[in-house]
Amino acid sequence: MKRQFKWDKKYLHWGVTAFLVITGSIVFFLIVSRLPYVWSAVNKIIGILSPVIYGLVFAYLLNKMMAFFENKFLIRAGRRLFRGNGGKAGSFARITGVILTFLCMLLIVGGTLALVLPQIYNSVQLLINQLPGYYDDVAALSRRFLAANPDMEELVVRFFGSVTDSLTNWLTATLLEQTDQIITSLTSGVLSVLKEIVSIIIGFIVSVYVLYHKEKFTAQCKRLVYGFFKPKRSNGILKTVRFLDKTVGGFILGKLIEAFIVGIITYIFMVVFGMPYGALIAVLVGLTTIIPFFGPFIGGIPSVLMILLESPVKCFIFLIFLVILHVLDANVLSPKIQSNTVGLSGFWVLFSILLFGGLFGFVGLLLGVPIFAVIYASIRDYNKKQLEEKNYPYLTEEYERILSIDADTGTPVYDNPEARDIKSNDREPSGRHGK
Repeated sequence: MKRQFKWDKKYLHWGVTAFLVITGSIVFFLIVSRLPYVWSAVNKIIGILSPVIYGLVFAYLLNKMMAFFENKFLIRAGRRLFRGNGGKAGSFARITGVILTFLCMLLIVGGTLALVLPQIYNSVQLLINQLPGYYDDVAALSRRFLAANPDMEELVVRFFGSVTDSLTNWLTATLLEQTDQIITSLTSGVLSVLKEIVSIIIGFIVSVYVLYHKEKFTAQCKRLVYGFFKPKRSNGILKTVRFLDKTVGGFILGKLIEAFIVGIITYIFMVVFGMPYGALIAVLVGLTTIIPFFGPFIGGIPSVLMILLESPVKCFIFLIFLVILHVLDANVLSPKIQSNTVGLSGFWVLFSILLFGGLFGFVGLLLGVPIFAVIYASIRDYNKKQLEEKNYPYLTEEYERILSIDADTGTPVYDNPEARDIKSNDREPSGRHGK
């Protein structure tokens, strides 16, 4: 008797799973083995979509300002103008909010540039005009020093003679032969800058669409998340996105406000004390404040050197001011503005800057801290969930006293017998121990 074949869906699922695992492994191997080509393709796609990326970034940064205008008065004004017609009232509030937001942005950026650029131009022109005098002073000082040290003079003459010969050979043998390549590189650089300017302009146009339809775009993203994942996983993803928005958005907005305040304080100090290059140094110190940890050094060192060329006494006064300013900024201004949105210790701030700055350059320096804060918080919450499932203490301060956890009962063993009665889960996290 011929045995009837019975189809079992279980074997089909196993086969599909095995096929997907094998396919995924092959794809992963191909990606790793051809990583430069993959990275080049990713960069090309990012370059093509750069206007959209700029638009999303601009919309994200301007959204809070638009929401402020709408919530404060535009929604109420729309309801009064269009009584009984909620659609027109909402459209009025949104259109007016977008227009006011971009007008404020143009006024802030345009007004700042109109005030700062002329003074920066004057400062740079003054620096250029005084460079010959600085050169003469340094040359005279060098001549007096070398005249008093003949042996050193002979070494310096030999060194500069070899440098001059090397420079002459490089100019005649290398530079002239590569003139075409240099011109091509300069042309390519100019075109790249123009392309970026066009992308930024298109990005502003894209941001208008995104801001106007932000609820629709948000709803579409939520629909995709709940379509691809189960409700529990989807809720976790949305919770992570909200935390990312709070951390990254709060950090960026806080840093911009902090940079503006530091720049204003620096400019007032420069004017009151008659410091040279006031606007230029104020802008430099303010902008570099955006970079965590290393920002004060990046902006402070060239500022100190510029003032040192003008007057050593003023340089000393400015150096004292700079130290006091950054101490107050780090301990008073920055914590007040950030309101603990990042929540990382100094070690992890330095670690995130070094890691992301090394991987992604200047963008990594700016965004490394908030991105690492999200990663840090995700690992912390996951570890807390693991410990709670095992009914273990989850506060860090508890593990400062725990020697071990009994493998049979799961009871913590403390180094201090009196600490046994302390129930860690009855206390809320506080300071660094709750991290």
